[in-house]
Amino acid sequence: MLKLMNHASLDEWLAGTGVTLGLSERVDGPMRWVDSTVPMPAARARFLERVGLRPERAVSARLAHGNRAAIVTAAEGGRLIEEVDGIGGGVDALVTSVPGVALTITVADCLPVFLFDPVSGIIGLAHAGWRGVLADVAGQTIQAMCDLEAHTEGIRALIGPHLRSCHFQVQPEVEAEFAAYGNHIIRRDGSVFIDLSGIVRQQLTEAGIQPENIQEDPRCTFCDSSSLPSYRRDGSTALDQAMLAYIVRVH
Repeated sequence: MLKLMNHASLDEWLAGTGVTLGLSERVDGPMRWVDSTVPMPAARARFLERVGLRPERAVSARLAHGNRAAIVTAAEGGRLIEEVDGIGGGVDALVTSVPGVALTITVADCLPVFLFDPVSGIIGLAHAGWRGVLADVAGQTIQAMCDLEAHTEGIRALIGPHLRSCHFQVQPEVEAEFAAYGNHIIRRDGSVFIDLSGIVRQQLTEAGIQPENIQEDPRCTFCDSSSLPSYRRDGSTALDQAMLAYIVRVH
């Protein structure tokens, strides 16, 4: 398991909340699961057990690079969720108020955004690819948490390792999509780069989260080839090696 942030700082940040969260790494094996008609991949189940979680209590998301958030309960445990209110097409965020239900998503350059309200105990987990960032998946996840009566001002957020602005180089047609976030567009040596975590931080604060309640792991998936898969660096093989992000309130 990857040690997020400085591990001691993470433990201090989570102390007393009943929340545990984490992220797999290359050595943990392939985590991708895209077909709800087949069982959870063995490496995924082994990893969950190794970090003290029960696979049959873990809810997974069939990702769509959008902004839909599904509210789940223990009834969805062990399942790959691809519907919201009976409408298919995939989901990119999960939210629950049920202790012991682990939320999981896979990432391989996209941002894992861990969210929890230590007062209400409501947790959320978002998968934010660049299209999901544009669609404000983080904000939609917070809204779903608030639908369960989370308190926005108390929500804490952690942005995990992802493709950072040092390597998220874009072409003009993608740059144009980010026109509303011009302060997060970086021009360097004739090329254009986007600061996705900067945009997500902005969206989190616009949704009502206090800046001091937002933490960030500084690692770039492209730069850390020893531990982290990167689609931008490794191509399609990175998808099969995708990391599993998880969050659960244990009590």
